[in-house]
Amino acid sequence: MLIDNRQTGKASVVVVPTDEWDKLRGQQMRTDIARDMAKDMATSIVDELLTKQAAIGAATPAEDIIAPINRPSPIAVDGSQTIQFSNHTNSQLAGCSSIGIIEVRHIGTMDNALIILKNEAHRLNTNILVPLTINQADADHTASANIKIEARMMKCPLKLARGN
Repeated sequence: MLIDNRQTGKASVVVVPTDEWDKLRGQQMRTDIARDMAKDMATSIVDELLTKQAAIGAATPAEDIIAPINRPSPIAVDGSQTIQFSNHTNSQLAGCSSIGIIEVRHIGTMDNALIILKNEAHRLNTNILVPLTINQADADHTASANIKIEARMMKCPLKLARGN
């Protein structure tokens, strides 16, 4: 048995069998190795292109050779601006009902990910989102961040009922 002392947040200590530990550690190492290999390949391609450019006589900076993908920024749908974030307790006290859970995975900025999340929540007739998890998988500034947002969708009454 191995003990995983997690460093992030207030995560608890987990005891796992050795075979599960090896499997979990192997998965983590594979993603790290794949990322390193991709960076090495991109660097070698840029070096090769720069060498060819130098042979031709025209020097081009690496930023011009490897340009980021220019996707258009998402545009907020009319009505999606009214969707608010709340916590589960306040939503329950306000008489909201849970519709389900929405998950958005986005490669780009956090602002764009939130616009996409609100657009989809509006399309699904939701007016309150309760965030469950927000992860930014890659903090490398040379590559786009891989963002994952998971939120509970709540439908709340427009006006609260008042007693006599």
